[in-house]
Amino acid sequence: MGEGRLKSRVVAWPARANVTDSQQEDTRMADVTLAEAVRICDAAIAKTEELGIKITASVVDSGTNLMAAHRMDGTLILAIEGSRGKAVASAIFGQASGELDARAETPVMRALSIQMSGRFIKSQGAVPILKDGEVVGAYGGSAVERPKRTSGAPRPGERPSDSLSQLARAKAGA
Repeated sequence: MGEGRLKSRVVAWPARANVTDSQQEDTRMADVTLAEAVRICDAAIAKTEELGIKITASVVDSGTNLMAAHRMDGTLILAIEGSRGKAVASAIFGQASGELDARAETPVMRALSIQMSGRFIKSQGAVPILKDGEVVGAYGGSAVERPKRTSGAPRPGERPSDSLSQLARAKAGA
């Protein structure tokens, strides 16, 4: 081997010593299933319809992978990212996302947020999903509705200043 070259070796370590493959499979944590994720989202939507609230509901598994997302008509498209981000935070920390508010600006939380590329949101709206005391996923909800259009609101493609100018001219001429 020439100078300047490094020799590397990949070593695979068993997940647990003295455990057979069948025993090792039994110790793996089960994730939330697709059917469970859809039922959770459906239940959240049904409850908020009773309350007259529009939401986006998301469920992630224990690895923070999106399992289901339901966005009600009239909610912002980006609300999906909000509900998912809250669910991701809840799954990572195993607690309600609202409980993370107090620690949100600590150096560790800021570093984790950077490392996760801002994928988790540390604000109220998500809870972990538990099976036999283990976190198997999380539900996140976001209740952000599309703003209602008012007479002075800009039309699509129009700058807000144009709309305000038109409104001011209309009131001055009235």
